[in-house]
Amino acid sequence: MNADRKYIMKKVFISIISLTALFFASCGDPDVSITSSGYEPKIVVEAYLFAGQTVQNIKITRNYALGQQIDIAKIILTPSGNAVTVTINGIPLHYDGSSGTYYNNAISVEYGKTYVLEISATVDGKVLHAKSTTTVPRQGFKVLSSHDLGNLRYGIDPVSIQYTPSEGASFYVFAFMADTVSVQNYIFDNPYQERPDTADVLKDIDNFQVHYDCLMNLSSGANVYTYNFEYFRVQFYSSYETIVYAGDANFKNYLLTNPSVQEMDGNFHEPIPVLQGDGIGVFGSAIKDTVLFRIVR
Repeated sequence: MNADRKYIMKKVFISIISLTALFFASCGDPDVSITSSGYEPKIVVEAYLFAGQTVQNIKITRNYALGQQIDIAKIILTPSGNAVTVTINGIPLHYDGSSGTYYNNAISVEYGKTYVLEISATVDGKVLHAKSTTTVPRQGFKVLSSHDLGNLRYGIDPVSIQYTPSEGASFYVFAFMADTVSVQNYIFDNPYQERPDTADVLKDIDNFQVHYDCLMNLSSGANVYTYNFEYFRVQFYSSYETIVYAGDANFKNYLLTNPSVQEMDGNFHEPIPVLQGDGIGVFGSAIKDTVLFRIVR
């Protein structure tokens, strides 16, 4: 995340030269008192639209108060159990009971088009409404490199992905997912970190499967960009699927502000809201492409 690296380095530098009483006095108290007294039922949304595809895999669930026992059977909001209605640009979505998701194969997501998601549901006896708008990036983004880079020797063979940007889309995500995750194919001789114990690998192995990198504020005036893959982003000798996204503003705001709400100085901030009304979560859109490769010894 090139822009973020510069930001982090700047913050570290300022911290080093500004360790004064005034600085510490201006910092927020990192302690947060969490209670369930302010609980309000919410519609929890996980919805992404991808250009060139139909509307699929829209997840509508609910939140629970802190300490309240979660009923797995009722966490998904359904038309029968919660009087759910879901529309995109006024067109109703259908509920798939086998996957617990909403879809409509008749809605084909178009480049550059704006889509409005509206949801109504009854949670804890209260009728809730949520709404959000996303504009799909314009056509233009695509991977120019081979979509199968073949076998690559770990730390030796360079990995470069060339792509063209979309006009107006300045946020790009490269997500790397290993096909096989085990101690047997873990890269223990990783030069970017101390050799871990097998127990440590087993403890965090699920967290090693997916890594991602973000590029921001790219100028759409450039014809071609090159993403140079860094080997510390993979930790297994395995086949990898790399999904590259050109995301809209909602895609960017959710990914950058929801996973972490604490600043380096201890202050907390709210994530940038993506949904209005009684909704929390994300409704975003993107163009995506895929690149495959295999890391070998």
